[in-house]
This record gives sequence, C-alpha cells and structure tokens, in this order.
Amino acid sequence: MSSTVAIINWNSGTLLRACIESVLAAAASAEILVVDNASADRSLESIEGFRNRIDFVRNGVNRG
Repeated sequence: MSSTVAIINWNSGTLLRACIESVLAAAASAEILVVDNASADRSLESIEGFRNRIDFVRNGVNRG
C-alpha cells in the first residue's frame, strides 16, 4: 500500500521540517508533496536536504 501526504505551508518555519521528518518516520515510502503559499520565512530552505524525497509546488501568492 502506498500513501501520498500533502503538506500546505505558509511561513511555518521549523515546523515544516519536523512535519516531514515525522511523516518519513511513520511511513518511509510515502510520497510527500509540499505546497508553499508564498512563504516569506526560510521554511523552504530548511527542507532543502529532502529535495530528492519531496515534490514542491510554489505558489506566487498565498492561496489559502
């Protein structure tokens, strides 16, 4: 069985990294999609190490 996890992000800082680590610990084979709503903090930079494991959608504005 496979799972896809969508994480909606907006200026969540270190919480985004902790969320991804938690998902990977619980379901190592899960597909992860991060949808960023134009974050102004460095939350996306904090997860660069997961780039080969995560798909990203970067919105130009906060779509809610």
